[in-house]
Order: sequence, then C-alpha cells, then structure tokens
Amino acid sequence: MLLKKIKEFIPLGIVSFFSTVSIFISIWEGYVYDYRQIIALLLLGISILFFLSGSHFYKYFFAVVLLIVSFTPISFTAYVFNFSIGAFLIFLIHAFIFRKSLFDSLFSTFVKDEEEVINRKNKKGEFFKRNFSALEIVEINKKLEEDLVSEAKIALEELKYRKLNRET
Repeated sequence: MLLKKIKEFIPLGIVSFFSTVSIFISIWEGYVYDYRQIIALLLLGISILFFLSGSHFYKYFFAVVLLIVSFTPISFTAYVFNFSIGAFLIFLIHAFIFRKSLFDSLFSTFVKDEEEVINRKNKKGEFFKRNFSALEIVEINKKLEEDLVSEAKIALEELKYRKLNRET
C-alpha cells in the first residue's frame, strides 16, 4: 500500500521539487512571479491537497494540470518555456503510472449499452475469483482491508463466505 502511494507521488513530487527550487532561486535572484506562475502553483497546490486527501480525483486533475502547463504559457517555474517540455514528460510518466484507470475512464464513455458494462463487471469478478481462490481466510481478511476495486472486494467476500460455510 505504501509502495503504491510512493509510486503515485513520483510525478507530483518531481513537479513540487522543481517548483520549490524555482521559488528559492526566484527569491535569491529577486524575480517576482507573475500571474502565469501563480496560477500554476495554485493548481499544483490543489493537486497536492487532492493527493493528501486520498481522493481518486487527484490523478485526473493532475493530468489535466500537466497538459495545461505543457501547452500554455503558465508554468510551475520562473522559466516558462524550459519547463513546458518537462511538464509534458512528467505528464507521460503520470499517464504511464495511472494508465489503467485513466484509459478505462476515457474509453468507458464509448461503451454503448448496459449489457456490455455488466458483462465487463462479471468478467472482472471472475478474474478476481480465480486469482484469489487459493487464499486462506486470514489472507482474505487482510486483502479486504486493502484499497481494492469493488469487483475484487465482492469476489473476496464471496470466497470468504464459501470458505466459512465449508468449514462449518
């Protein structure tokens, strides 16, 4: 769980680090931030708040912020044009880390009927049942305490119920 949080924090940490260094350099050199940097830093602050609150909205919001910074004159640093390429590269890293959830949410808008959605959920449920079938009740309880998708939790609950009924 902690490793997952660290992995999720990498893009945000990189941007935060460079922004902080840029702030110190700007203070040292007497540079005054204009509205472009202030807007970017406010968006970065909001992203940090979303991350710290544990909201899954963070990954989408931060991806949009990185795209905005990549293709507009706002920047996290005092050096606007130098960081646009860096922001785009960090966006690619962020998209790679969250590729599954970002692409699922992007392409789920193209799903036409409810039957296909139900079919997809059932397939996910069966996948999790197969993967978790060898777990003992103690391991199932540990897994249930983790942050899992709903299909995985349902599969674990069903397996737990079956195993408890077999033992009694």
